[in-house]
Amino acid sequence: MTIAVRAAITSRLHVGGLTWRRAQPARRASTHSAAATAAEAPIGRGERVLFSDRTAAGPVIVATGWAIYQQAGGVARHWLRLGWEDVGRISWSRGAGVLTLTALPGSDAPTMVLPLAGGESLVNLTRERVAATRLASVQVWHDGRNCARVIARRKPGTGKVAWVIAFSVAHDDDDPAIQAEVELAIGELQAQIGL
Repeated sequence: MTIAVRAAITSRLHVGGLTWRRAQPARRASTHSAAATAAEAPIGRGERVLFSDRTAAGPVIVATGWAIYQQAGGVARHWLRLGWEDVGRISWSRGAGVLTLTALPGSDAPTMVLPLAGGESLVNLTRERVAATRLASVQVWHDGRNCARVIARRKPGTGKVAWVIAFSVAHDDDDPAIQAEVELAIGELQAQIGL
């Protein structure tokens, strides 16, 4: 037999000189907001909705502790997902009311252009969530020039570390000497952050 325990909020009621306590069930916080639920956002198990709203153009935006979702073209059940660990650049145009999230190179994640109807709460949330994924980064130099950037990001909800390598020039990823420098940089970052 399973017994469910529910927290209760008590209030006192004074009737005829006697004090009665009336128990009311506590409200349970929803893990999905009304907008996210109504739009059938594909929120994963364990994700908590931190923000949801319709964009100025109409599609729904849902931000969780792990990622941001955008309803693609207003089509129900078709969503774009961008994990916070995959966001490379955040651009906010206050005058136009447009937030642009550019994916890191090589992440295969979409770039999102979000026309916001409201204030800057999503902008601030985005900056905070992306900053929370950053573990470390280092520039890789070879023959006196900057040839790559190695970035370590923690993937929210999993604890896994994602390594992002952004080469300055396309052909640098084929150069064995530069690859050796990148591997050395990864080893140094792993030691620095205790992996």
